[in-house]
Amino acid sequence: MIRDGTALVEVRSVDAQGAALPPSAVPAAPARVDTLYVQAGAFADAANSERLLQKLRSAGIGPAFVRNDQVGGKSLYRVRVGPVPSVAEFDRLVQELKGIGIDDARLAVD
Repeated sequence: MIRDGTALVEVRSVDAQGAALPPSAVPAAPARVDTLYVQAGAFADAANSERLLQKLRSAGIGPAFVRNDQVGGKSLYRVRVGPVPSVAEFDRLVQELKGIGIDDARLAVD
């Protein structure tokens, strides 16, 4: 990961000498089920989010929607695509968004 944000990672356990432990030697943590989305943009102005949503729909990218969140007492309109079932699908969607001029899409987890 290069910028601030969220990224998918792989975690491996090692012993004190740095040797990898087999997966069975590491107790499993309870599974947390998160839903992954591609965030195509975030706007303070609802009209801007609607324009982007229409651009996505015109390009056949979806399902897409606008999520309205309150951040610091102000509305933030997040344009998202998904849910995304896999990393491969996330990567495919990001490339598709780049193809229509959206270069700053990022991972969003709910």
